Amino acid sequence: MMTAILTNIEQILIERNDEIAGFILEPLIQGATGLFVHPKGFLKEVEKLCKKYDVLLICDEVAVGFGRTGKMFACNHEDVQPDIMCLGKAITGGYLPLAATLTSKKIYNAFLSDSHGVNTFFHGHTYTGNQIVCTVALENIRLYEKRKLLSHIETTSSTLEKQLHALKRHRNVGDVRGRGLMFGVELVTDKDSKTPLEIEKVERIVRNCKENGLMIRNLENVITFVPVLSMSNKEVKTMVRIFKKAVHNILDRKC
Repeated sequence: MMTAILTNIEQILIERNDEIAGFILEPLIQGATGLFVHPKGFLKEVEKLCKKYDVLLICDEVAVGFGRTGKMFACNHEDVQPDIMCLGKAITGGYLPLAATLTSKKIYNAFLSDSHGVNTFFHGHTYTGNQIVCTVALENIRLYEKRKLLSHIETTSSTLEKQLHALKRHRNVGDVRGRGLMFGVELVTDKDSKTPLEIEKVERIVRNCKENGLMIRNLENVITFVPVLSMSNKEVKTMVRIFKKAVHNILDRKC
């Protein structure tokens, strides 16, 4: 399947090369579509195609960046260096809103000029570069290093993966997918047909989790697990136990 997808991408880049300036994707995990994980090697091959056809590779790391997938950035899993990287959310630890756009030196130098230069990138708004927010972001990044958060995530993500994959034995769990501390559990009517579980039942499971202290959400019939990065192994197990109990309460009993 990956080969076919890459072939299609290359064909588009060949046929419409004069129209395409950049290739935008969310690396490793497609969050809002149901937490689908890229096949191993896919991102690296996309990078090669972008270089081959002189197209900018733009990676949206807003949701998957800052340790969420187990590496500081999802691109790091395949040693990919995008031309443009979009950051947000976890850059401040969730305390204040902030976004940042990183570029390669080649792109940066293309619009590096004084205020009278024709190449100046006139982009800004009233709250750009807010000092308080940027200070919070810098302190948050410092804590990543001080508390060795990536090493911590390596341990807790292993626990989460094992705990969730154990749920695949349940007749209504069609798939468990993800990386790091970003997983999705796909609920189905049965494993053979993979027909999505009725949304009414999925939402009842979500409500049951909340009633028992677990704030969780669903993307259609996929339950998402995107816990705080500082969560302990004990808390990971508690989280999965509450979810497992909710599935039992709604699907295994006549409620």
